[in-house]
Amino acid sequence: MGYLGIIDTMFKLFALLLLGYFFNKKKYFDEDTNARLSNMVVQFTAPALIISSVCNIEAANKMEVLKIVGIGVIIYIVMPILAFLIVKLIRVEKDKAGIYQMLIIFSNCSFMSYPIVQALYGDAAIFYNTLFHMPFNILIFTYGEYLLAKDEGGVKVKLKDILSPGLLAALAAALIYFAEIPVPSFIAETASFLGGITTPMSMIILGSVLGNYPIKDLFNEKKLYLVAVIKLIVIPIAVWLIFKNVFTDPIIIGVATLSMGMPAASMCVMLSLKYEGQEKTASVGVFLTTLLSMVSIPAIYILLLK
Repeated sequence: MGYLGIIDTMFKLFALLLLGYFFNKKKYFDEDTNARLSNMVVQFTAPALIISSVCNIEAANKMEVLKIVGIGVIIYIVMPILAFLIVKLIRVEKDKAGIYQMLIIFSNCSFMSYPIVQALYGDAAIFYNTLFHMPFNILIFTYGEYLLAKDEGGVKVKLKDILSPGLLAALAAALIYFAEIPVPSFIAETASFLGGITTPMSMIILGSVLGNYPIKDLFNEKKLYLVAVIKLIVIPIAVWLIFKNVFTDPIIIGVATLSMGMPAASMCVMLSLKYEGQEKTASVGVFLTTLLSMVSIPAIYILLLK
């Protein structure tokens, strides 16, 4: 089911992206619609998805869990440093440096990773994916917001922006899991139901945002190709080398490697819509890495089979 699971997921995501593009061209969606819907995703559906991701997972060996979380924390500490150095090395324009760093740091480790790793490794993969990427939600709603604000000429991120629903949901999810707090079924099911909107809505919004620009503009930012190679090939291989020397479970190794090899997070687009001038680079970066991941993800999976 491996390759079929990957192809099936890719097809569904691209179908929704094209649907969003169609909505834009038919004037069903405009910039105001994109901004309002992205705000809904950031403020409500994404936090619900974060909470639901830990409501139904069973506690595992605590030492193994702490090891996964610990390595995840280390990687998410290293990634901003790596992204900063890469952006400096390839000489990205100052007003785009922040969004380029976001595209490198943050992968589509939930919206796209969940269905793929589940198809390849079963339900246990969702559990490991959630643990490994626990720092993601804290970092994107703090450092990610800072990078976008910085691109806007030094706009300061206020405390209320940092204490966003996404960050609060991430902290609550960590508390629920590690303190083994039981979540009433009606809350868990509601969070899952609402959170389920996040993936399709994010791809539709992305398609609509892309519809604002000529097709040729989606392929002419050359430095994004280099970012795509680093993100889709170099980073996952580095993670694979780390995990295969620390873990013996092929599921843990596979989930970590594939999830870090996902395209740039669609949340980069959702957040960038709050800051004028950044949504184009964010959208093109997510689109380009998603398109190229149709080749890179199967290639990474072949690597894992060896």
